[in-house]
Amino acid sequence: MKKTRLARLIVISCLAIFSVGVSADTKRLGTCLVDSVNGRERKVLVKWIFLSITAHPELEQYTKIESGDKERSDKETGALITRLFVKNCSAEIRAAKKVDPKASEKAYEFLWQVAMQELMSNQNVMAGFSSYLKYADKNGLNAILAD
Repeated sequence: MKKTRLARLIVISCLAIFSVGVSADTKRLGTCLVDSVNGRERKVLVKWIFLSITAHPELEQYTKIESGDKERSDKETGALITRLFVKNCSAEIRAAKKVDPKASEKAYEFLWQVAMQELMSNQNVMAGFSSYLKYADKNGLNAILAD
């Protein structure tokens, strides 16, 4: 039950972010993408983002990723994107592109937002992002942020 509410919150948040300043056709495209991606597929996107980010030279030393892992992730993500754009939401993409030439780019951005929302909804990830606070000057931060 809790996961269902969280998934709805993620979807609503992503649609709200995606919908700012876009046409009705682009909003329909966002809705189609959300309706067409399940929880497992959001995790596929999260894994792909992680594996892609770890290719950065500053991060390579912290991970031991097998070359086959990235390739498998690329294949799975490629199949997912193909299904979404070619099968599930092709009519919505075509309609959105007629009124917004950047609709395809926005669709990709939206999918990455969905994946990032999935990632950021994890308690362990959020704990990792906030763990620096034990070393920060909380009084100094509170003083500057309260102004």
